[in-house]
Amino acid sequence: MRNTTKGFTIVELIVVITILAILGTIAFLSLQGYSKKSRNSVRSIDVGTMKQALGIFVVKTGKYPQADNAQDITYSGALVFSQGVFGDNVMTNLGTLSHKPVDPLLELEYNYSVSSSRKKYEIGGIMEGDLFSYNNNIISETNALSNNEAQAFVAGEYDLYDMKVQTGSTCYNLAIPSMMITDVPAGGILSNAGTYKFSYNTSLNIPTNFQDQVDTPLTGVDFTISEVLNSCSVTTLSELNSYISKLSLAYQTFNGKIQFDQIIFHSLTTPFQLGSIEKLKENGIKIGNDLVQAVNDAAPDNLFSDTFGTDEALLSHVPDTLGSWTGASIGSYSIVGNKLRKISAGSGVIPLPSPAITSADTILELTISDFQGGDIKIYSRYVDANNYYVITLHPTNGYNIERMYLGSLVSLDSLVEAIPNNSTVKIIFSGISIELFINDIPKSFYGDGTIMSVGNPIIELSATSAEIDDYKLLYK
Repeated sequence: MRNTTKGFTIVELIVVITILAILGTIAFLSLQGYSKKSRNSVRSIDVGTMKQALGIFVVKTGKYPQADNAQDITYSGALVFSQGVFGDNVMTNLGTLSHKPVDPLLELEYNYSVSSSRKKYEIGGIMEGDLFSYNNNIISETNALSNNEAQAFVAGEYDLYDMKVQTGSTCYNLAIPSMMITDVPAGGILSNAGTYKFSYNTSLNIPTNFQDQVDTPLTGVDFTISEVLNSCSVTTLSELNSYISKLSLAYQTFNGKIQFDQIIFHSLTTPFQLGSIEKLKENGIKIGNDLVQAVNDAAPDNLFSDTFGTDEALLSHVPDTLGSWTGASIGSYSIVGNKLRKISAGSGVIPLPSPAITSADTILELTISDFQGGDIKIYSRYVDANNYYVITLHPTNGYNIERMYLGSLVSLDSLVEAIPNNSTVKIIFSGISIELFINDIPKSFYGDGTIMSVGNPIIELSATSAEIDDYKLLYK
């Protein structure tokens, strides 16, 4: 009798090993994901603990403690802030923490910065993303992931957009998004119009104490600092608005970053003006006694207005407010008889506020002085040639509200009725609706909850010699 021995074939063994390898990889990745979330939770708890201890300290002493290993950051010879780490000296000064918080993975001290007045602070670390790896002496670089998604984790009491610097009797307010700079300049000296990488929450500019440990870190948006105020006091509404305008312009490159949207999109509103007064006070700037009342007594929040007071080519015209008229067809328009007139063939022109505004809640007003028998089109939320809204007004055909979305033009509402010359038009936009008024009579309300909230208005007069007057764009 022949003995036979049963076993696995080579193919079967390969299949089993492959399956086990796949399952092992899945388990490993799942464990890694769990560990990452756990470490990020520890980081949040650590920062909360440090904030609580610092809060107790400032109540007792009136100031926050200096950082360990601090690097002074200066401008024009004066201290702006100092940045270092939350180290042993900080721990000793606080006296309320049982142990020094360090990053749960890298075992590094958290970054810590303090303003020159020691009234503001920031704590900085990292949060691990999906593709995070770090440099160490055990895992070779060839085995590390080549692209990271580590983000800065920054928290604290720096809730300003700018910081006061004073040398003698001279004051400067510098637009600065954070008190943590990742590419520290030589000697820590900042320069006006200098471009630097500041570390703010969720940015890709990693705080300095963690930079060498993060494998091939990505880099975030650069920020160009600027002097937004050259005075130790703000006493008039025009001075306040000039300061706010400069501040908002400084942050235009941060468009789309949620924590800076307020200053980019709402900088000319009354609430922002009043808030800015309080921030200036925190910065040590003297405020005029009547400034708050002047803000409250001012006209509605005016983004852009033009009464076309000087007869001249639109290209060289300066509107009543900060901003300018622009567009490829600007040469087709001129100001004649204190009205904006179409003088030759061309498309539309753009009334561009300064700073540029793309808020969802605006009111557009104008007077149609003369149709000259043609359409007048008002484009809004104009993102590109395939995405916008357009309100078409005609002296005999009435109005038509349309949406161009992904290249497809759809009529949303229309009505055939005469619109006489010298009619006033008001269009109220919000994030969810469009309302049309003609001569203060409501004509249309459209809302589906999906109104696009970006893009500038465009005014197009179809017929040569058509005219409009009294253009305004207001905050709702």
